[in-house]
Amino acid sequence: IATEAVTKLRACAFRQIDFLNNLSEFVRLESDAAKVHPETFNLSEMLAEVTDLFEPAARHKGVSIVLEIGDGADGEVFADRLRLRQVMINLVKNAVQYSDDGAITVSARRIDEGLRLEVRDEGDGIPKDKIAMILSHQTIRPRPGEDFDGGLGIGLSICRRLINLMGGVFTIESARGAGVAAIATLPLGCGENEEAA
Repeated sequence: IATEAVTKLRACAFRQIDFLNNLSEFVRLESDAAKVHPETFNLSEMLAEVTDLFEPAARHKGVSIVLEIGDGADGEVFADRLRLRQVMINLVKNAVQYSDDGAITVSARRIDEGLRLEVRDEGDGIPKDKIAMILSHQTIRPRPGEDFDGGLGIGLSICRRLINLMGGVFTIESARGAGVAAIATLPLGCGENEEAA
């Protein structure tokens, strides 16, 4: 019982920190104060750290998290580690929150354009007509049962803008009943371009 209580307290604290990180990042992006701070780090270790954070919550719901690291993505990359980690936290959090069974696959691999990161779930999905709105700069006010970010409604928009800030492209592939695939493609170097318009 004590262990379960500690786990719940940690999860609650993490949610609060995540909420504040998203809010502060949103303010920086809105004021054009966000800057890229690339560094060399081990990508597979960072992704394992993120998936480990959400594994207990996923397991509690009967959902498995699978981490797939392709050739060329299992070593060091040069990118803004903290912001890339924040993007992956947002994506895995959403996948866990909106999955009731099945698997969540977190994958990374090298491609001709650079690096491709993907979080794919088997949840209810997002209606295609809502994807553009969710990725827009606007704060979303979802209807009951369609809260995509625990109250803020800006998580996926922040992901898109942070990936753009690092010179990459962020897309969502989904349809109602078909799960969600959130895909970020980053150039090699991953961190020297300004935010796309």
